[in-house]
Parts: sequence; C-alpha cells; structure tokens
Amino acid sequence: MEAFFRSDGILVVGLSTKKEFMTATVPEPAFNDSHWHCIQISLMTARRPFGHNQLAVFVDGAQKLSASVKFPTMSEVLLPRAL
Repeated sequence: MEAFFRSDGILVVGLSTKKEFMTATVPEPAFNDSHWHCIQISLMTARRPFGHNQLAVFVDGAQKLSASVKFPTMSEVLLPRAL
C-alpha cells in the first residue's frame, strides 16, 4: 500500500498485488490549503469467506472514502527469509 499527494493536493491511495495495481482517489478536500490535517487510512479484511475487503480514508475525523478492494493472496505476500 502507498499513499501520495498529486501536485493539485489530491490524496491518492494505491494497493498492488503481483497481478494488478489499484488506486482510490479522495475527491475532497484538496490538501494544498496550508493547514495541518489528520489522515487515517484503514484496510479491513472481509469478515466472511468471499466477502469484500474495505479501504477507508478519514480526514480530520470524517470518513471521506470507502471502497471495496482486493488484497494480495498469502502466496503473493513476500515474507522475510531467515539468514
């Protein structure tokens, strides 16, 4: 997962697996207003098998984005190897 700001101040959250790269854009507010903001990005796994995983973005305590996303499978997750 990565999060970045575009040059116009819009927040973009990206998730990647081995097969695809997905992005979600937070439409408002633009973060080039010279003010401090509190940003929370939350990834929640599905509670049931074959359910949808959820991405949520909160800005200053208010939810600004909620989206269903795919998570990488366990075989796609890179685990550190013992030396």
